[in-house]
Amino acid sequence: TMTLIDQQKINELVTLYKNGSFKEVLKKSVSLLEKDPNNYFINNICGMANFSLSNYQKSSNFFTKAIEINPNNFEAHNNLATSLNYDGKFEDSIKSYKKALKIKPESTEILNNIGNTLKDLGRFGEALDYYIKSTKVNSKFKIAKSNIIKTLAFHKPKEININPYVQANSKLQNLKITLNDEEKLTDNKIKEIFNQWIKIIEDQIEDFEYNYSHIFRLQTKDLNCERHHKVFNSFKIIPKNCFSCFKVQANPKRVIDLIKLYLIFDKLDLQNNNNRKTFCEIRPYVDATYVGNIYCYTLEEANDVKKKLEKLYFKFIDEKAKIWIKRGCSEFSIAYPDYKVTDSREKNFMKYNKTWKEKEKIFDSKISQRDKLSKRLSKKHILGVNLHDVLSIKNWLFYAKKINDQSY
Repeated sequence: TMTLIDQQKINELVTLYKNGSFKEVLKKSVSLLEKDPNNYFINNICGMANFSLSNYQKSSNFFTKAIEINPNNFEAHNNLATSLNYDGKFEDSIKSYKKALKIKPESTEILNNIGNTLKDLGRFGEALDYYIKSTKVNSKFKIAKSNIIKTLAFHKPKEININPYVQANSKLQNLKITLNDEEKLTDNKIKEIFNQWIKIIEDQIEDFEYNYSHIFRLQTKDLNCERHHKVFNSFKIIPKNCFSCFKVQANPKRVIDLIKLYLIFDKLDLQNNNNRKTFCEIRPYVDATYVGNIYCYTLEEANDVKKKLEKLYFKFIDEKAKIWIKRGCSEFSIAYPDYKVTDSREKNFMKYNKTWKEKEKIFDSKISQRDKLSKRLSKKHILGVNLHDVLSIKNWLFYAKKINDQSY
């Protein structure tokens, strides 16, 4: 169809959009849409500009209009589905993704996006099926493969033979590793165990690339650290939540000890089932190399957890090690040195600054419905070894080689 609007005006909108001038795009489009309300391109770009400004309701309206004008346009259905997803309208989003899928049944991205939306709804089994469908269409699609691996860390599928990743994960899960008091966890024993894990994976999977190296054991509610970091980075303030975050920290000296710590964390029985994490520290301003954290809500609780961890750490890893109690995240203490004081009886113990509450409110008003809703779902990690863990440890070993740690 002949468009009533000349190409030059359209090019101008594209340039504005590419430069991130989303409000300008919307301003300039008003008169253009008066002239030609059924212009597919302008409705679509207004949808994209609103989406970029987090106006999801408005962006959905523009995409819906674009679909009325051009019902068989794959991109418009995909855009609408994504917009609905961010608006927390997960069921509607899935319907729109499925319409896009009718137009392009082989779209790996759409299959993966349906999986993500089902995961936001807490329907992990169905999500897994869509990630697997996505890898069947393109076995090299890394995002869907990573999503399969991440989902298997907290979801146990009923059907094992649906996919090599599921099979490998299931075999790893069936291994029972015991820490008993008579036996030392020797380096050789760790190597033996790890080789057994790798052999299981090699029998099932060819491609080992996986870009994650943090191993979590989330057992209680999500600490929502991602949000707190964004608040800190936006306003240079420490969120209120982080004033009741204490971590018990061990810093193994060698990568092989980090693997031992990972095994201890998996088995460590704590009264409040605290969240824990093991990882390689690559941030330049933190002086530890290998880190294991257990997250606590009070200093008292942290002291209890510290005693329990020390018992096992001294026994299985290093009896001369120091186990620390620290407060919140390292970045916060760099910006506010008093934040790192853990004892509330000390005079420079830092308390939350109440004037920061307004800034947190501003930040939260901009969080998408999707993030608010999907955060509420508790994803409890299944205990025992899984694929995510083993591939992450493989990345630890790459890192150890790079920094010349020859313990493994």
